[in-house]
This record gives sequence, structure tokens and C-alpha cells, in this order.
Amino acid sequence: MPDQRNVAYNLYGHQAHFPVIFFHDFGSSRNTLVADEQWLDRHRWSLVSFDRPGVGASDSRPGYSLCDIADDAALLVEKLGHESCAAIGWSAGAPFAIAFAAAYPELVEFLILISPMPPIGDREYWKLADGAVRWSTLLARYFPGIARRYFFWQAKKYRKNPEKWLQLFLKDLNDRDRRFLQSDKIRRALYLTLEDAWSDPAAGPVGDLAALERPLPFRLEDIRQRVHLWHNEPDSPANRHVRKKLAGAFPFASVHEMSGAGRFGFLNRLEEILYASLW
Repeated sequence: MPDQRNVAYNLYGHQAHFPVIFFHDFGSSRNTLVADEQWLDRHRWSLVSFDRPGVGASDSRPGYSLCDIADDAALLVEKLGHESCAAIGWSAGAPFAIAFAAAYPELVEFLILISPMPPIGDREYWKLADGAVRWSTLLARYFPGIARRYFFWQAKKYRKNPEKWLQLFLKDLNDRDRRFLQSDKIRRALYLTLEDAWSDPAAGPVGDLAALERPLPFRLEDIRQRVHLWHNEPDSPANRHVRKKLAGAFPFASVHEMSGAGRFGFLNRLEEILYASLW
């Protein structure tokens, strides 16, 4: 990057093919994706996932905003030699992807949001977020020292016994997600992404939460790209409300349902998502 930071990314498929930039969830990394590169090559698409500051192999960047990450994504697309792309935001990665589309309308042709966290920097969406999310983001922005200690403690617990930590994490998921995450291939990706996520708990998690809480410098109504909203069904009433509100905010939005996919099931349905969302 121009400020001498390194940003780590994975490229799935051929670099010459149309890039789809993936914004990972909170507590995950560029290594979340498991992609079929032969399928991508047949469609002349590529997937590009990158670590936000302080996650995995990306250098930290104190005080970054959603738009700072949008700038990183735009420079990455330029480095890969492209003048246009699509963006995917998963869960807490969705507000970062939205910021990318808002800041670079000439670059981002399509915006794909998978089980998106509401963009709580817009106070209209603040009350729609889970209470734990609101508490965590406020803590990270206004009391970063306390937030750092909390995430250092979580990282210490993970490193002491990764398998025990993972089992507690899986306990809170539905049966479909638990079965899906038992696959050897997905399990390896999950361990790798958790190692990345906890590599610098003071920089990655705290930086993300503080960025998500800051007021948005754009309006969702001004995003003119085609937006595809993907949600799992059955879904909670709160998530359905978020989906309805987001679909009404974007001028050109399509809503898709993934029946019984679970929180992580989209990884097994990326082909379906891309096929329905691009052109």
C-alpha cells in the first residue's frame, strides 16, 4: 500500500478473470473461503479475499474506517489489473462491502450481501443490531483499552485449547452448521481462519468493531448498483426485519433465500450465489 502497509489476499481462479472481492466476517479472515477454481475458470470469474488490518498477515492500521478499507480494496483491484469488479460482504463484512460500493461506484458493478449485519453507523439501523453487537462496538470505540483486554483474554483461551474453544463456538450454532463444519476441508479452513482472526486481537477485532460504529459518510439510498441480498431461511424475526429494511433502502435490490443454509452454508453454495448475482 502507499503507506507501506502489507495487505494479504488470496486469489481463487485466474487473475485475468473478472474479480469478486470478498469482505470477511468479524472474527474470520481471507482464509474463510473454500472455492472451486475449475468452476470459476469456466465462468471466467475469480474470487479475491483479503485480510483487514491486524488480521492474519495484514499489517495493522490504527483507527481505520469503513472507507479506509474501501480504499484498500480499490488498490487491490488496481493491482490485479482490473477496472471493474463485484463485491461480496458476509455478515459483519457487509458494511465494509457497502462502503466499497458507495465510495467507488465506477469500479463496483455488483454488490452481494450474505446474511448482512445492519450498517449500524447509520443510526436508523443501530436499533436493529443485536444488543451484544451494539455493546461491543461502543466499547471498542470509546473504551478501546477495555475492549483490547477482553479480546486478549479470548485469544488466550483459544490458544490454550483451540479444540475446546471451537466446541463451545459450535455449541451455539444450529445442527446444519455443525454438520457442515465437520467436513475435513471446511474444518481445516475454519482452524486457519481462527488462527488469523486471533493473531492480533487488539488490532483486528477492536479495529473492526470501532470502524463499524462510526457514522456512515454515505446514504444507502445513493448506491445505484444492483444489490443482491442473500438470507438463510428459516430466519429470525429480527433478521427478516433487517432484510426488509435493507431491500427497501437500496434503489435496485433483489432478495434471495437459501433454504436451510445455516450461518456457514453459503460456503457450500457460492456457485449458486455468484451465478444468480452476476449478470
